[in-house]
Amino acid sequence: MAYPTTNLTGLIGFAKAAKVTGGTGGKVVTVNSLADFKSAVTVPQ
Repeated sequence: MAYPTTNLTGLIGFAKAAKVTGGTGGKVVTVNSLADFKSAVTVPQ
């Protein structure tokens, strides 16, 4: 499966589908760009 590199419009539920929680408290988030995705899955240092 190829992953998009720029257009992630409408990507939702990746955390729920993977049955994981994330750095946003485990909320399901919607991301519309690669930057949104990175900020949603990156753990603050």
